[in-house]
Amino acid sequence: PPRMHLVIVTRQDPPLALSRLRGRGLITEIRQDDLRFSTDESFQYLIDSMGLDASKDEVETLNSRTEGWIAGLQLAALALQGLDKEEREQFTATFSGRHHFILDYLTDEVLRRQPRHVQNFLLYTSILDQLNGPLCDAVLEGAQDELEVAPDSGSQSLLEYLESSNLFLVPLDGERRWYRYHHLFAQLLRARLQESHSEIVPELHHQAAVWYEKNGSMAEAVHHELESGDMELAADVIGRAMKEFATWSKVDVKTFLEWLQTLPEAVLRNRPWLRLFASRSLFVTGESRRAALTLGQLDKWLESNPAVPEAERLKGLVQADRASYAVVLGAVLEGINYAQSALDSLSEDDGIGRMRASAILGLALVRSGDVDASQEAFSEAIDLAIDANLSFGAVPLICNLAEVQITQGKLSEALKSCERALELGIVEGRTTASTGFAGLQKGKILYERNDLPAAEKNLREALELLSRGGIAESFGNVHALLALVRQAQGYPEEALALVQEAVETALHGRIERLIILAQAYQARIWLAQDSIGRSVQWADEYAQMNATEYLREFEDLTLARVLLASNQPAEAMALLDSLSGSAETMGRINTVIQIGLLKGLTAEALGETKGALDFVRQALILAESEGYRRVFLDLGLAMAKLLSQLIGEVRIQSYVSELLADFEDEATHLPENQQPATIKPTSKPSFLVEPLSGRELEVLHLLAKGNTNREIA
Repeated sequence: PPRMHLVIVTRQDPPLALSRLRGRGLITEIRQDDLRFSTDESFQYLIDSMGLDASKDEVETLNSRTEGWIAGLQLAALALQGLDKEEREQFTATFSGRHHFILDYLTDEVLRRQPRHVQNFLLYTSILDQLNGPLCDAVLEGAQDELEVAPDSGSQSLLEYLESSNLFLVPLDGERRWYRYHHLFAQLLRARLQESHSEIVPELHHQAAVWYEKNGSMAEAVHHELESGDMELAADVIGRAMKEFATWSKVDVKTFLEWLQTLPEAVLRNRPWLRLFASRSLFVTGESRRAALTLGQLDKWLESNPAVPEAERLKGLVQADRASYAVVLGAVLEGINYAQSALDSLSEDDGIGRMRASAILGLALVRSGDVDASQEAFSEAIDLAIDANLSFGAVPLICNLAEVQITQGKLSEALKSCERALELGIVEGRTTASTGFAGLQKGKILYERNDLPAAEKNLREALELLSRGGIAESFGNVHALLALVRQAQGYPEEALALVQEAVETALHGRIERLIILAQAYQARIWLAQDSIGRSVQWADEYAQMNATEYLREFEDLTLARVLLASNQPAEAMALLDSLSGSAETMGRINTVIQIGLLKGLTAEALGETKGALDFVRQALILAESEGYRRVFLDLGLAMAKLLSQLIGEVRIQSYVSELLADFEDEATHLPENQQPATIKPTSKPSFLVEPLSGRELEVLHLLAKGNTNREIA
């Protein structure tokens, strides 16, 4: 009967069975959607039915390439029969629609059965990764008179016909507006197009590029113009794309550099905007020397070509970029001067240019220690970004602001800034790479509040995002912070490996300021693991360094810890005294808290217990409202003993009790599944200078409950 449907379920030679049945008139269409295997099904089928000696990984690769299409899997299996392991691995890695098994089958079974205009439509639109009616119309516009392409009803009707005919067309949305071809089918079509109509391929790509640019999809426009082979046109499209800030929400610096590497030097030479963006991209990917060289060449070119369009604006942006490079490299005063010069030369109407210059000024000021002025500069840059409707462009600026707030000791405000950055960093459902900076700062806050699982999660996500965007993994900072987290969680070997990776990442970037910082993190990990000799060696080398324009408070506080651990309390106190004045005056409360606690330990080591308690008391008052934890816990048993002497003070009693409970928990309640392999299952890792005895733990527990000394006795 005409409306009868025949359903075939078979594991035996399905392509042959279907072909024979259709040849006899029993089947008029093949529903490809109904013939898909999961990886496990594919593995079982290829092993049992085809007798193929393949690994699960090889089958998974084939299944991915064929998208579970059983006929494609069988054809691949036929090609694999008789190959040795090395040949099989090579075939699997390169398997595509260009293999003659796939070409022959799809050509015979699909392509040649279609009307001429459908065949041409399939061939010419195969250059597209995604298809919709208007885009296909634009691509075919120059070919419709000369070649049979589509009926008068247009491309949309043809797409609907292809979908209803199950011709390897996959809908990408619920409204049936966007589609794509099955990957193997697309590869076949492109190979056939290149063989039969290679002369028209560049024009097809150019038409696609024009349509995408008109519709605001600059990344796709660049891709197709590069495929057209016209490098002059491609360079123009790239230039227009990069000047539109919105492009950066969809294109990371790694992709942009790949575009530029495709262009000949002769094409780049007279395009200053491309050279400017090339310099920036090189810098954030860790190529600081090449970036500076490219910027210097651009500066000279602008001097020789003063009549070039937007020359003055370009000069102002070059000044801003010089400021950026100077700040990162540690020349803070030079960076401030360049940034101010850029602001003076850029027009008040140039919101994007002034946003960049203000942000760089903020970076220079925070490196110099002036956090209040830095906060003002970052806030202005963020406002300029929002006013220009570039919310995602404000993401890294808000992360910079969060760093300032952390330095000011405002952890709650910094956390809100991170959340705001994470929210603005999602564009069209996609998380932009720059939100990795938000994860970095959030991880830092969560670590300080002793929420170690959440800190680890945020830092690992930050690392993935920054790596994906080619942003040099924030020059090692993420690895270093992860090392602190993993050390606190009881994984010393992983902590050592992570901090070593942080040092190597910084060394690769060849930026002295970041190398010094990464090595200080390494010294802290050594201290936490009682490697006093190695930390002392670092301290001796660090002490020989000359003064710098930028602050080195993390490094200096690490040096103070090493001096204290190596029984040099007098030297430690002198160093801390030299640091405290500036930190207090400039409002760097995070540093003030750390200095206070270290002074407390140092005074105790010098036999000045009353003074020690005064220092710790003041630090507690500053730290309590923001939920500081690790700054105490990382200082070990000596800090726990000082805190226990302050338990009776009403103003801070609750906070001290919580901290002492944290000490007890850290020493005795680490989960079994988080213990490093080097620790026996019956033991618990300790992060204190010496483990607490059973009686000491009992006393601390009673102190945390609020018992008096008499009651405890």
